[in-house]
Amino acid sequence: MQTKVENLYKIIDLDIHNGTYNNFVILDKDSHCEFSFGGLLRLPRGLTSLCSGQPWLVYWNLNSLNIMKMPIPEEVSSQVIALLSECICPYTGAFCGGPSQDPHLAPTYASVAALISLNSAKGYSIINRKGIHDFIVSMKHKTVPGAFTMHTDGESDMRSVYCAICVASVLNILDDAVTKDVSYHIANCQNYDGGFSAEPNGESHGGYTFCAVASLIMLEKASLVDCERALEWCLMRQMDIEGGFNGRPNKLVDSCYTFWIGAAIVMLKDVLNIPKEVQICSSEALQAYVMVACQSPMGLFDKPGSSPDYYHTAYSLGGLSFFQEPKMFKESILDLADIDPLVNALKKNVEDARKYFIELGPI
Repeated sequence: MQTKVENLYKIIDLDIHNGTYNNFVILDKDSHCEFSFGGLLRLPRGLTSLCSGQPWLVYWNLNSLNIMKMPIPEEVSSQVIALLSECICPYTGAFCGGPSQDPHLAPTYASVAALISLNSAKGYSIINRKGIHDFIVSMKHKTVPGAFTMHTDGESDMRSVYCAICVASVLNILDDAVTKDVSYHIANCQNYDGGFSAEPNGESHGGYTFCAVASLIMLEKASLVDCERALEWCLMRQMDIEGGFNGRPNKLVDSCYTFWIGAAIVMLKDVLNIPKEVQICSSEALQAYVMVACQSPMGLFDKPGSSPDYYHTAYSLGGLSFFQEPKMFKESILDLADIDPLVNALKKNVEDARKYFIELGPI
């Protein structure tokens, strides 16, 4: 993989360490917007079987369009709200992966994030806060204090913790019944190297580290863990040759970690009071990896040799939004929207959503 990326950089005589190049690359937002709109309106044949991931596909594409500052037509917004309404479990009020499926914390997060991406009272009105609150509490792990299962008798890891805490935080339902023991469970998942694992005594991983850090900040409990070590672990994920992040030691670079690791770095800098303008990783190298090594004519992919997909498009763009300056290519203006690293949605939309649900008062 390193050789593939090096060969791509050689085509334009790019040196990511000293910032020299003979030809520049732009982020083709027009084509990527077309790719994401296409995913909202009609899925490729190979993805039509993903019936349990419908809220995720909607969320990824909406978030990509938001990040690229592309307005969502009212007709599309109404169609999204109608689809997500059909994904609500009539018994619990939580969201399912598709109509008539079981309620699940992951599509509940994806559905709420998709509605935040639309940022309309019409969309927020379909959310059953009391039902979602009670569902989250019912997913508290029976034998591991502070952990959550994704669904009834389902798997339990740091993703389920994040989905529960993020949804509860945004919807203003983050009470003691939800938060009991959660911060201590997260702290028990921090390892000697500073990263966080899926569960105690596991291997540190970029995605789980993001979930842990974001959850602790929303719980106002970041002081329970060693944030300096966590930040150091995240910074060590940037690859020297490729410029992008990997998700754990001795693994390949992957564009989605531009968000998972990048957002964790942004959050940890804030917790540690490191000024935003202080550059502690190479924004230029991250831009180079995503734009040169992971960009297709339509959509983004994880690494050279792969095909573009909606997931990597969304998380590559989300990560790039944090690292737009300094520029790798002086001729290329990214002009991506500001993202809330805690929720992974437009910062303004998250602020509006929090205000909307605070004004509704307690459940």
